[in-house]
Amino acid sequence: MRATVAGGLCLLALFIQSPAGTAWAQTADGICGRTPQVQTAILEQIDGVSDCAAVTEEQLAAIRTLALQHTGSSSLLGRDFAGLTSLRRLDLSNNALVTLPSGLFHGLTSLQVLDLGVNGLASLSSDVFRGLTALYTLDLRHNALETLPRDSLQGLAALHTLTLSGNALSSLPPDVFRGLRVYTLSLSDNSLSMLPSGMFRGLTGLRALWLDDNDLVSLPSDLFRGLTALGKLSLGNTGLTALPADMFADLTSLRRLYLSGNALEKLPGDVFRGLTALEALYLAHNDLASLPSDLFRDLTALRTLDLSSNDLEVLPEDLFHGLTALESLHLHFNPGYPLFEPTTTTIAEPRSAVPATSGLDPSFPNPFNSATRIPYRLAASGPVRLTIHAVSGQPVRTLVDGVQASGRYQVSWDGRDREGVAVAAGVYLARLNHPGSRQVRPLLLVK
Repeated sequence: MRATVAGGLCLLALFIQSPAGTAWAQTADGICGRTPQVQTAILEQIDGVSDCAAVTEEQLAAIRTLALQHTGSSSLLGRDFAGLTSLRRLDLSNNALVTLPSGLFHGLTSLQVLDLGVNGLASLSSDVFRGLTALYTLDLRHNALETLPRDSLQGLAALHTLTLSGNALSSLPPDVFRGLRVYTLSLSDNSLSMLPSGMFRGLTGLRALWLDDNDLVSLPSDLFRGLTALGKLSLGNTGLTALPADMFADLTSLRRLYLSGNALEKLPGDVFRGLTALEALYLAHNDLASLPSDLFRDLTALRTLDLSSNDLEVLPEDLFHGLTALESLHLHFNPGYPLFEPTTTTIAEPRSAVPATSGLDPSFPNPFNSATRIPYRLAASGPVRLTIHAVSGQPVRTLVDGVQASGRYQVSWDGRDREGVAVAAGVYLARLNHPGSRQVRPLLLVK
């Protein structure tokens, strides 16, 4: 009796201490105890095996990819992915998953890509991703998440891309991204009405941040502090009514900034100060009625500027000075620039009538590639000077220089300088000087 008990204890101890024995116990029935969809996906990865009971632990450990998208799965078992120690990519997207069992992904230390997009996940346990130290991409797009547990992302030291767009996120813990080194973070198309100050602090490697299509009426001035590597920032369609003057001060690497579709009525003169790497700025569909003359002064690398669909009537004369790299300028659907490419021009009053004000009317065509007509009006007789300048302020050509009677006039410019040499494609400024009137309108020459 004593020997039998001792022998039993010895065998029990051997079973507990042996990793091989434990693994064998977990796979004694192959994979037959797993969710049917998971069984099918695993068998598809193993040549010559169609019986779930015949799958060995060695075969499980050799699987690199598991595709479970569009399988109709509504639930998973905690042991479904046990033994898949070499799994690199797991796709669970486009199913009907509402919850994930705790420990579902434990042991998947080689996993690099996890796609959980387009499900019905309403919540996550705080340890659901624990141990995924190699995870590079985590996609949770288009679920029903309202928030994230504070520690749910902790330990994902290798994470490069995190997608949370298209959920129902209304708030986030202030330090939910603490310790991450993500390059791309998407929070677009949620219900976020506020973001805590310093939420992105520490994400010094972040390259792209998407916050568009939320309900962010205002933002903390230090929200983007320290994001010196950020190259792309999207804040479109968020309901913003104002921007703090120093909000973008640290974004010295920023190349694309999306601010379209908000309710911005005015901008601080220094809000874009220091953004010398910026190449594209989108401010369309706001309520801007005027712009500070030095607003774009530091944007020497800017190639695309979209100011369409605002309330702009007259722009400051030196607004575009220094924008020597500008290639694309959009001003259409503003009161002062109703159409950017008109094919005809209509004069409401007879040509014999004296205009009420002096100024430049919209040029046409604009953009142009051979010649454009520049209409102007004079409310009184007097000296008139109409010149073409580069955005740097350098004179290019004088089109009118003399005394003219009141009335309406039109002059053409063929895209050549005063020496008759064709100028390079880009943005130029038509400048009218007349007693009591100075006005500038941009012209875009394309080739």
